[in-house]
Amino acid sequence: MSGIYIHIPFCRSKCAYCNFFSVVSSKEQIKTLEAIAKELTQRSAFLQDFFPVETIYFGGGTPSGIDEEWIFKILDVIFQNYSVVDNPEIALEANPDDLSPKYLVNISNRINRLSIGVQSFHNGDLHFLGRRHTAEKAKTAISDARKAGFNNISIDLIYGVSDSIEIWEDNIQTALSFAPEHISAYSLTVEERTLLDQNLKQGKQIIASEDFVEQQYELLINALNRSGYEHYEISNFAKPGFHSKHNSGYWNGAPYLGVGPAAHSFNGTIRRWNVAHIRQYCEGIANGISVFETEELSDRECYNEYVMLHLRTANGIDETDLKAKFGKKYREFFLQQAVPLIKSGQILREKTTFRIPETLFLLSDHIIAELFI
Repeated sequence: MSGIYIHIPFCRSKCAYCNFFSVVSSKEQIKTLEAIAKELTQRSAFLQDFFPVETIYFGGGTPSGIDEEWIFKILDVIFQNYSVVDNPEIALEANPDDLSPKYLVNISNRINRLSIGVQSFHNGDLHFLGRRHTAEKAKTAISDARKAGFNNISIDLIYGVSDSIEIWEDNIQTALSFAPEHISAYSLTVEERTLLDQNLKQGKQIIASEDFVEQQYELLINALNRSGYEHYEISNFAKPGFHSKHNSGYWNGAPYLGVGPAAHSFNGTIRRWNVAHIRQYCEGIANGISVFETEELSDRECYNEYVMLHLRTANGIDETDLKAKFGKKYREFFLQQAVPLIKSGQILREKTTFRIPETLFLLSDHIIAELFI
């Protein structure tokens, strides 16, 4: 399979914790959207050996903040220039305050997966995070999406905002009351040069302690497991049959093309990333000049990335697949490094499969690093 990611870099406001490339301005919006459509026609060769396209993902930024007609135009360009399966997953990230009933009905004709950035159902959390919407608007948006016919809805939540177990538990239960097909839950991460980073350094805000983050994650796992969700990746839970196909492609090493400012692409050995600058991006695309940098990954780098991505998932690593991709030398290295981790219970071995126990997912970065070359 292969996928296409479209980065829409526009937001009405910047969230306190966000370090993704985005701009709080609509000044260059039309010019940028025109450039994205043109880039799609220019770069179809990147995926020509990996057709057909099975997933299309609008991320950002705030894709739901642009006129739906531009969503449709970009999709038309994709279908005109790429080989696409009959029923691709077409996903859109959305902010609750953009989701009017009319907008939802309109996009439901072309979008079949909606990822709603709720983050919290408590206004205090939303204010802390710098979100524009209210808790009530988040609830209304989910209900309206159902009424518009969406039967594949994902809700994003953030834990680690505060030490309150009660608020986090209420967030989980409120989310479950809407019975979404998918829930993504992320620990609040403090990224450099964000407003949150600045406020924490100045003592204006505090976030949850490490012990409370672990308690909140454990509460999340237990509640969603009891409700029939499959914990298929560290931060992702889904009802059976509703795993994110696009994101699963990333974790399984599938090739993908990223278009738009700052978007990344990968075809198995080559990684490309577009310039994170609106004007440079638009001018480059208009003049047929490359707007990306390229890195060709070594066998060692490909192996490390394979280990990192696969061990983030519940499926883990199959040593037969690892050997087929990287050869006997890498397989033997992996098995050797895994021995002490298996003895300590940090890695579970089931026949030819190796995976991190669900209870240790929060420690995955440390565990995975032990398996790198």
